[in-house]
Amino acid sequence: MTDSMSGDQPLESVSMLLPLVVLELVGLIGYRETQSLVARLGGVSFPVGKNINVKTGAHRISVLSDAVSVDAANKIMARFGGETLYIPRCAAALRELRNRRFIADYYAMLAAGKSGRIALMTLCPRFGFSDRYGQRLLARKTSEQLPLF
Repeated sequence: MTDSMSGDQPLESVSMLLPLVVLELVGLIGYRETQSLVARLGGVSFPVGKNINVKTGAHRISVLSDAVSVDAANKIMARFGGETLYIPRCAAALRELRNRRFIADYYAMLAAGKSGRIALMTLCPRFGFSDRYGQRLLARKTSEQLPLF
């Protein structure tokens, strides 16, 4: 599967699928920083310290600063200090981004002169799903006119 969180498609395009805490983080630190946070720490319950002078607090700020900028880490600490912040994986949003990328790549291959069958044989293993699933995505895109990007 491709890494949708660090790819060229922003998390912003699937905001309707994001959990409330992620939307709150977006309001606090922006989409780019939130995308980085979810990519690095998604699925983790992160105890946000209030005090960075304590040994564990210093370690936490280090982990957080590895995921986002120091400014964003400070904003997270100011807002969530003393709480345990669960950082969702955003699986539904990531799956939607992956599916949109697959559909875009499929049509790009068709435009480049490849057959639909060759496109499926090439792309499905790359995206980590079966050709039948890929066919269902394409059928759904056709029937619902889903946006590519």
